[in-house]
Amino acid sequence: MSTSVELPDALLSELKLRAEREGRKLSDVVADVLHAAMASSMAATESGRTVNKQLPKIKVRPFDRCNAKTLSQQEWCDWIKEQDLQSEIEQYEKAFGHQHVDRADS
Repeated sequence: MSTSVELPDALLSELKLRAEREGRKLSDVVADVLHAAMASSMAATESGRTVNKQLPKIKVRPFDRCNAKTLSQQEWCDWIKEQDLQSEIEQYEKAFGHQHVDRADS
């Protein structure tokens, strides 16, 4: 059977090189590549493995907004560290049931 297929030039040249390297006809190489691709997709569907298409929901505390475009690299890093510290403090307070007091500030 004969058919016409439009392929990108890069792909066609790659297939021609492969056929030349293996000493085969271009049509045989294309047929083998298509068979291999179809076999792998069929094996995946026949294995019965389903893919979960729903991502888990992750609850996070919203951070204070900042305009990253106006911050220098150092200010941006400091802002991230501060947000991380605040998150850890909140987790500590929730776990131990009391408020964290930073004695360095007093």
